[in-house]
Amino acid sequence: ISEESDNLTTNSNNNVSVNPVINNVRRSKEEIIKKKNLSVAELREQRRLETAEATAFNAEAERTRREVIELRKKLSERFRKAKIEREQKIRQEHLEKVESEIQFKSLVHVEHKQTLKEKEDARRRMSIADRAKLRKNNIEGKERMRMISIQEDQAIFEERHESSVAMKTAKSDNEEKRRMSYAFRNGDARRIRQLFADRENERLMQEHESFELKWAGERDAEDYKKQLAEQRRQSLAFRNAEGRMIRHLEAKTKHEDHHDENESYELKWAGERDAEDYKKQLAEEERDDLAFRNAEGRRIRDDEIELKHKAQCSEHESYELKW
Repeated sequence: ISEESDNLTTNSNNNVSVNPVINNVRRSKEEIIKKKNLSVAELREQRRLETAEATAFNAEAERTRREVIELRKKLSERFRKAKIEREQKIRQEHLEKVESEIQFKSLVHVEHKQTLKEKEDARRRMSIADRAKLRKNNIEGKERMRMISIQEDQAIFEERHESSVAMKTAKSDNEEKRRMSYAFRNGDARRIRQLFADRENERLMQEHESFELKWAGERDAEDYKKQLAEQRRQSLAFRNAEGRMIRHLEAKTKHEDHHDENESYELKWAGERDAEDYKKQLAEEERDDLAFRNAEGRRIRDDEIELKHKAQCSEHESYELKW
């Protein structure tokens, strides 16, 4: 356009007409061309200014974008450090809790084992003492029964010996009487018969007394046997009572062992339930931590989207100003 205006100016200078109308038309054309040239120059200057503003705006947007990136890096680094510190703190607390729980369970286990050992030692000592007492009672009972049997045998032997001595004495007396009777056989027959009858009566009386003594001895032996049987029954009753008492003690000890074992299992199950609750608590804390991180990431993404949207709006406005 400037070349045309220069050419037109040159042509107008070269083609100056004498007709004022043509000159006026030519001058008006020249003025119009000059105005166009001025408007084009203004448009160029305005375009240059807009380009400079757009460049400055782009530089400012780039600087803002870098600042946002730097800020995001700082926030990410700070969040990462905070997350690491929080995880280290949680891990340390978890280790401390686990260590304290292990120490507590170990202490409870040791105390429980010590208690069980003491109870087992007491039960063993009691059982040993009871068995020793039973053995002693059994030995004493056997010794008493042996002494009673020996005494019975000795009494029977003494009775037999006395009976044998009496029979021998009676037999010797009878023989002596018979000899005397033979010696006095030539004497008075009635006296002899009377004497023989007296002797015979005495013999019969002695034999009767001997039989009475024998029967009395047999009755005494039967009474003694009954007494021994009664003592044996009492000894058996005593041993049965001791056996019942021992069985009761064993059943009581077994019941206490079952009770202690039940308490041990209950402590074990309580520890397992506490461990499960602790795991659930850790899982809940981990879910809360994930929710917090998700919320923080969502907020950062929203901030980035907002900054990006602002940058796009600014760029759009710059392009609109440019157009």
